[in-house]
Amino acid sequence: MCEPDASVITARFGIGELVRHRLLDFRGVIFDVDPEFANSDEWYEAIPESMRPAKDQPFYHLFAENAESSYVAYVSQQNLIADDHGIVRGGLKLLIDRQPDMEVVAEAEDGVDAFEQALSTKPDLCVMDVSMPRMTGLQAARQIRAHLPDTHVLIVSMHDDERYLFEALKAGAAGYVLKREADHALVSALHAIA
Repeated sequence: MCEPDASVITARFGIGELVRHRLLDFRGVIFDVDPEFANSDEWYEAIPESMRPAKDQPFYHLFAENAESSYVAYVSQQNLIADDHGIVRGGLKLLIDRQPDMEVVAEAEDGVDAFEQALSTKPDLCVMDVSMPRMTGLQAARQIRAHLPDTHVLIVSMHDDERYLFEALKAGAAGYVLKREADHALVSALHAIA
């Protein structure tokens, strides 16, 4: 039997995810992942030493943008954080707050925060992304449903894959809406669940 290599670092982000740099002002969409550094030594040496990442971690190819331009970036895992949650959260809040019979009572940046916010506010319904840091939306859904059985969970995701839908339902979610359809499907789903 083969034992897993404890020194292997797993990629934290996947192709298609929106991320931003921890230190520099740009964000981008991942289009490829290298399991470890696979660029030129010249490129690596050009990074200021105070910011230079270790080579033995995943590196991500991004279609990136900042205020001035769009370009391709190559960034280490240690320097990336998920970016879509704030954007999506703001859009969902705006959409929900426009409904006369609905009110957003809390917002969360990750699955742990979502679970803690749910425990403190006891909402009728939690809307969360399937892919969140610290605890996934599916894990948070399980925890919320276990501790607050009267709180419903609606999962919003970019993943158009039945496996995610089935996992969400197994986790106790009452519905699953694709992000690209959220503008017209979300309100209907919220009314159907609530």
